[in-house]
Amino acid sequence: MDASTLFENDESDFKYVASNELFSESASENEAHVKYPEFNFARDINDLIFKMGMVFANNHEFKEACREYGIKHRYQIHFPTNDKKRVKATHFKKCGWYIWASKLNPKDPTYMSMQIKSRKFEHACGKVFTNFHITSKWLASHYLEIFRHDPDWSIPGIITRVKAYHTLTINPIKAWRARELALKAINGDEAEQYGFKSDTSNANNSNSGDIT
Repeated sequence: MDASTLFENDESDFKYVASNELFSESASENEAHVKYPEFNFARDINDLIFKMGMVFANNHEFKEACREYGIKHRYQIHFPTNDKKRVKATHFKKCGWYIWASKLNPKDPTYMSMQIKSRKFEHACGKVFTNFHITSKWLASHYLEIFRHDPDWSIPGIITRVKAYHTLTINPIKAWRARELALKAINGDEAEQYGFKSDTSNANNSNSGDIT
């Protein structure tokens, strides 16, 4: 399945905006009762389907979802517009793909939820084999349970696994830094300090012995 088909315009999820129209920044009384699809990180991140009208907890969650989409489908996403009220995600190669999200309730400064309000979901460019979203911190977090099981996981083993599971290439320095970060988090119980979220759905029942 092409990645662009994962972005759906499901009219059952919202009832008042045509697929090619920008969502209104101010909701009317009738719109206030519309049920929007809500993104749940733990539930949705491994089978990510963006939809028009989808609501995210805040701008950080929206950007994280875009980055994970980029890693999974080998696109590099960046954010030329990026503040607390609005975020625009575009393809680094400027192929025309974009998602525009802004606050669901812009009049309330304490209400941080973001909503997809405009988009072009089709890519007109090729996939990448290196991706700046694959950081040492991401690797340490994503494979934290494997590092916990095998603290001596080899650098070539880490590189090989990333290539096999993500079709992406990383250099030895990045793999080494990822291992160092993971071991610091494990040995010092610093996972919360580093902002790690162990991805047990991908690492569960896996160990570095599969690919060494």
